[in-house]
Amino acid sequence: EQTTLTKMPSYEYKMSDNSYPFISFDGTNDFMECVDSSINFDTKDLLEDHTIFLVTRDKSEQSAFILGVNAGLSNTPQMFIEARFAGSYNILKANYLDDDNDVVSNDINISLASVSNVFALHFHNKTSKIYGNGQMLNSVTNSDFDNFGAYGVGNKMTIGSDNGGTARFFKGDIQEIIIFNSSLSEENIVKISDYLQHKYDIA
Repeated sequence: EQTTLTKMPSYEYKMSDNSYPFISFDGTNDFMECVDSSINFDTKDLLEDHTIFLVTRDKSEQSAFILGVNAGLSNTPQMFIEARFAGSYNILKANYLDDDNDVVSNDINISLASVSNVFALHFHNKTSKIYGNGQMLNSVTNSDFDNFGAYGVGNKMTIGSDNGGTARFFKGDIQEIIIFNSSLSEENIVKISDYLQHKYDIA
């Protein structure tokens, strides 16, 4: 949710790519927070093992957070999905930090923001994998990464900025976010990606 009018992303009825609605973030001060401090009723947190699907079109011209939990905090488990402009292309990055700042950092290069894509970000057993439109594009493992169970400490998941909506505002469009608090198989990741590509007419 976002109750401050000047910080609300705009709801747009029809994207030129596929004629479906989307939420547009202006890259200046728009962001949203989950209503609850979690996505999981039992644990109140995003679990360490998870799979996140994004249908998004990135227009970022600087480093920006698409989604995160505890993003920007120190000495506490945090994760964030970052979009970063790199001149002739954009970078999508999944970053995970444990409670003593060991990092699993995984990124892919994507073309400039002209069309929507379906991304899946999967974390399991100290390993981050990024899928784009059903294809596994990169995998990174850090054996020093601690098993701690969940991201949380009572902070809300934030969409479009860092924790609390103070910096790194995302510029771009989001059509759908699906979060599984579990490690999905590659077969299921591909099936869900195919479904989202069909739903939003993404090649």
